Amino acid sequence: MAENVIQNFLDTSFDHEGRAVQVAMTPEEHRALFDRIQTQWTGYGESEPFASVLSDEQFLKENIQQNMHILEASGNEVVRRLHVVAERNQVTLTKGKCLELGCGVGRITKPLSQLFNHVVAADISPGNLEVCKKHVQDASAHNVEALLLQSPEHVTAVKDIDAFVSIIVLQHNPPPVQYFLLDSILGNIVPGGVAFFQTATFNPGYAYQIGHHLALDTEAFESWSLHCLPMKHILQLFRKHGMDVLEVVEDGQTGGLHNRFHSHTFFAVKP
Repeated sequence: MAENVIQNFLDTSFDHEGRAVQVAMTPEEHRALFDRIQTQWTGYGESEPFASVLSDEQFLKENIQQNMHILEASGNEVVRRLHVVAERNQVTLTKGKCLELGCGVGRITKPLSQLFNHVVAADISPGNLEVCKKHVQDASAHNVEALLLQSPEHVTAVKDIDAFVSIIVLQHNPPPVQYFLLDSILGNIVPGGVAFFQTATFNPGYAYQIGHHLALDTEAFESWSLHCLPMKHILQLFRKHGMDVLEVVEDGQTGGLHNRFHSHTFFAVKP
């Protein structure tokens, strides 16, 4: 029975044509989307910073102290997977600058700081970023630079990137914003650098139009918390920026069996 459920879920990739997903936007639309997202995640960072990173009651404020080790273990697992994927593809990770997009409370930032010489921990939420800064300071990780994203273009200022890492972050941004972020960041990766990131790529019932999304009231806008960037656009960006895609792994990061979202982790290198 369980095998049939899993197979049916996997088959959805082939059984539906998919719906229209808009990825192009005007500067005005980008600013409007950014302002909405910033307000949304600023609120999350103030109310429940840890649960905003991993949505589970064990990470609520009243429970986080006894469960912090679980949160940290999840961050260590991400970096372990990066190691594994790089090693099996015979890629040597350059120890220079790592950009972590959506650092949240620092669960991945800390182990990344042990792997790279310099980590730029970027987030849109001031509250989450403050928790991250304290977390890495307590761990004596003095090679972490906290970057508060205060405008749509802010992330483009991070140049000469040796590694780009982002897990459970992009999918919480509308497709045009995801496309912009990836376009900006992949273009700033140096030769020999890598990209290791995850996002949702497909749901048979998902469609996206900017005008419709922005027309929603604040509560309805925030309820659209999970978005897809179709894989064709991600692969097109890799081609545009001269990166070789070495692996695309379906990862289950969206709880896909329950909500039909397909999630993939991408690993690519710039020759």
